[in-house]
Amino acid sequence: MFTSEDYKTLASDLSKMTVTPVTIEQAEELLSEHMAWLPQSEPMQAIAEDRLSEINSPGGVVHRLHRRTIVFRREQDRLQIMVEIALEGPDGIELERRRFNEPADEPDRYLEETRTRLAGVSS
Repeated sequence: MFTSEDYKTLASDLSKMTVTPVTIEQAEELLSEHMAWLPQSEPMQAIAEDRLSEINSPGGVVHRLHRRTIVFRREQDRLQIMVEIALEGPDGIELERRRFNEPADEPDRYLEETRTRLAGVSS
C-alpha cells in the first residue's frame, strides 16, 4: 500500500498493516531517523515492526515465523508499506517468504495456516 509522509496518515496506514497500533510519534521517528532521503534517489527501507514466533512441530522440530512490516521509499519520493513473512527451518535457513501489499487479514491467515500445517493439526 502506498502512503503519505504526513505523520498522522502514515501512523494510520501503518496501524492497518502492523500487529500493534503505531502512534503519530512513532511514525514521525520512523521518517526522521530511519527514512531520511539519500542522494541520487537511492532506495531506502525501514522496519516498522519486527516479530518472531516459534512453532513446535512433531518430533520436537522448531520452525520460526518472522513477520516484518517494512516501509520503502520508492521513486518520486513515494512511501510504500509491505508485510513480509518468512518461514525459517530449524537450521535457520529460510524455507519460504510471502509479501503482502494491502491491509487485509491475509498475513494473519497465512501465519495461522502455516502454524497449523507445521504443527500437524488438521483444520
